Amino acid sequence: LQDAEQLSLWDAISSLAAPNTDALRGILDDNVLRNAWLNILPARQSKLKAAQLLSIARAFDPTIISGLHGSASALAAASALATARSEHTQYLQKLYMLILTEQGPRSRIASSTTELILQWAASPIPEIRSACYALLTAFVDTCGVAGAQIVLGSKPVSPDTSQRDDVGSNSSRDTQKSLDMMEWLLLRGHEPTPGCRVAKFELTKVVHRVAGGLLAEPVQRKMELFIGQGPHYSKAQAWDVVAE
Repeated sequence: LQDAEQLSLWDAISSLAAPNTDALRGILDDNVLRNAWLNILPARQSKLKAAQLLSIARAFDPTIISGLHGSASALAAASALATARSEHTQYLQKLYMLILTEQGPRSRIASSTTELILQWAASPIPEIRSACYALLTAFVDTCGVAGAQIVLGSKPVSPDTSQRDDVGSNSSRDTQKSLDMMEWLLLRGHEPTPGCRVAKFELTKVVHRVAGGLLAEPVQRKMELFIGQGPHYSKAQAWDVVAE
């Protein structure tokens, strides 16, 4: 398919999948459609890869790109929708899990969908990082506590570990440093792009809102402090350190 045709196909699939359980079930059961949508393009096609990831995010939350995400009206609508569509949420969880399996042999570098998305989120390309954060945010926001538990159970690669973005990377998981997922969510300084910082910050906010009550009190306090400081907070250096 040409680029424009691929974009149109992904947009059509996500538009059908978002509001309709029968359509989502049919897409996941159709090998051709499922593979065309979920078999993620390599990093060298960065713009298309980002668009593909965002189309999947929109299946979880159509407001994720529109600017309505996180607004009071959007949250109220999402809550009502989740209550009425528990079956749909189950299929969305299946969709999330299939992101890993649809990569075929290339998926062996990751042990879970979240780990795979986090590896893509280590890309040097801002559009891909932002799309990965949006996908994780939409998944947790829509699938609630179950989604948050799946994401929090993963081990992100440390930002100081160099690796290729492509799924087919030859780097070994055994030699990569891992952070606790909560440490990664509260990590500052590793995201150089303002828009990506905001996107990752939204993920932290959603995890706190959805699952904060299940976390240990010290962790809750850390998250509340982090959120209160905003996405662009930077600890000021002492003058003597700067002078040196």
